[in-house]
Amino acid sequence: MIKKTLSTTKGLDGLVSQKREIAKIAAKNLRFGFDDDVRTFLKKMFLLAPAAYGRRMENYMIEKAGLIRVSPSEDRGDSRNDLGAYFEGKISFKDTRGSYSLIQMRPWQDLSGYYFVLVDPDNDFEEMYFYLTKTEGIWEAYHAGHTIHGTKKVVAGNKYNSRKIELKEGSLAYERWLNEYRVPDFDTLNKILNKKPFDDEKRVLYAKKYFKKLHKKVKKVKKHS
Repeated sequence: MIKKTLSTTKGLDGLVSQKREIAKIAAKNLRFGFDDDVRTFLKKMFLLAPAAYGRRMENYMIEKAGLIRVSPSEDRGDSRNDLGAYFEGKISFKDTRGSYSLIQMRPWQDLSGYYFVLVDPDNDFEEMYFYLTKTEGIWEAYHAGHTIHGTKKVVAGNKYNSRKIELKEGSLAYERWLNEYRVPDFDTLNKILNKKPFDDEKRVLYAKKYFKKLHKKVKKVKKHS
């Protein structure tokens, strides 16, 4: 169907016109999609250019989690709760190569942890939620990530270099994230983000406790199906 549409001038012009109209609607409304459920919101964002949806998705997650946006001048992530915990959050759509890109990781920032949402457009925009403590986030940034700008020689010794983590489906890093950092759903992530700043060990145990609860539910459903 889509190949046929792209092969005709009329079909192609129609797609371009629709995309343009959606962009105009979003440009006039900074809260475009904010009243929708997560899945519908993500689908709407996917229709926009990255420059248009990046900040919106951050604000949506911050608002949905009941967090407070942090000023860039604080250099402590992008959000905090009212108990003194600071976080950096990232949302990434899977690309056509099967990879998720998490950019602008800043290891020097004083944070309590990182939260990530990976979205699969090929599976009805299913979301996967992850929470990493500060220690885990820094480890991943240096072991599974790389610098975004400059050569190794240029960035050597400079701690103020942002890093990028790329997770490709089926890779060792991707499997590690699924096994060690994934939390079952947004409600679980929300509970983690709105607790007092735990140390790394307690925060990991807190996440794993809910992950085990999820597995019990799955086993119960299978047993009765």
